[in-house]
Amino acid sequence: MALARAAVSAQQLPPQFGVPATPPCDPATKPTPSRPATGFRAGAPNRTRLTDPGEPGQPLVLTGAVIGLRCGVIAGATLDVWQADAKGVADPTGMRLRGRQRTDVAGRYHVETIVPGSRGGQAPRLNVRVTVPGKATLTTSLFLPGAIAGDANARDKQFDPLLAMVLVERTAKALTASFNVILDL
Repeated sequence: MALARAAVSAQQLPPQFGVPATPPCDPATKPTPSRPATGFRAGAPNRTRLTDPGEPGQPLVLTGAVIGLRCGVIAGATLDVWQADAKGVADPTGMRLRGRQRTDVAGRYHVETIVPGSRGGQAPRLNVRVTVPGKATLTTSLFLPGAIAGDANARDKQFDPLLAMVLVERTAKALTASFNVILDL
């Protein structure tokens, strides 16, 4: 899929369950900060559901878009997502709780996983690597919303409010959160 950029208003995006509309252009918007994220391995399977059947943990659905600072959505960006399991244990050699996908024509992505546990004193997070062909790669961590993470975010030196997911819905069955990745493009 080729890289495509288009200026798209929120009204032009077709509705899709759980995917927030692209925010309007705002000169005060800051790019998503990078963070060191250990454990990246190339070759993650192409999938939106990171969990295998029977994976213990509270389901988490994360949706969002990859957007350029110059007000364009970025179609065809590659997102690699990896995380620890519900107990905070990361898979050291395999592809458990890892996946790769490309953003759609409206720059959107959709990840189905579980709420990760805390690992090594760090706040629970999803690690994300966003690659746009011909541009620099962004590696960062997305932190659980404060309502879910409690005070773990405040204790983590890598936490930045710009990296906190937004809680969309919390039910007995699952959490739904959103996060738009903003690139300096």
